[in-house]
Amino acid sequence: MGCGCNKGKSTGGSKRANSNLKQNESTPKIQNEPSFPTIPQLSTPVSRPVTEDSEEPESQKGKVSFGDKVKNFGKAVVSRATQGKADDKLVKLRVLSCHGDDEVVSCPYRKPSNVREGFFYCDACGCGDKPRAFLNNPDNPDAYTKLHYPWVSCPVRMPGFGDYKPYAEETPEDIEKYKEGMERKKLVEIVLKERGEEIPPAYSPTKNGDSE
Repeated sequence: MGCGCNKGKSTGGSKRANSNLKQNESTPKIQNEPSFPTIPQLSTPVSRPVTEDSEEPESQKGKVSFGDKVKNFGKAVVSRATQGKADDKLVKLRVLSCHGDDEVVSCPYRKPSNVREGFFYCDACGCGDKPRAFLNNPDNPDAYTKLHYPWVSCPVRMPGFGDYKPYAEETPEDIEKYKEGMERKKLVEIVLKERGEEIPPAYSPTKNGDSE
């Protein structure tokens, strides 16, 4: 018979060995595992570079600022109060600039109204899809539309409008801002020249020229 003095020691040793074994099994083995370089595209979020274009909200690109919108509307109201209505020749020129004809396509900023079928408004001037800003009135050809104000502004400064500016005098920045409209303006100017029609220069909204 043995004395049994080593039973406790061997049992304790077995428990410690089993504990160490379990600990080793639960610890990830990284010594012999291959390592891979970190890929920057995956570990770092890609951020869009900030540019002048990205600072302007997409919905506001190619549109008149609020300040200019208020100023232009004020001039138009003054002209109506002092002069009443634009003459037929001027209105006809504006109709070409906005709606086009058999030779000239309509302006890219001329949009169909969502509230009145058959009506159109300018999506670039900032006036919105409202009755007072409609560019036509199919229900009443004699109605007073936006094109009948003696002085009225156009974002592209097309022929017939109070702030008309020849394409050759436009800045590269404005040409880029209203690219489609500016290219069309160049075409309209060529067509009018071929037809022998004179384009009136920019003018004041009042007869005496006091308002600018």
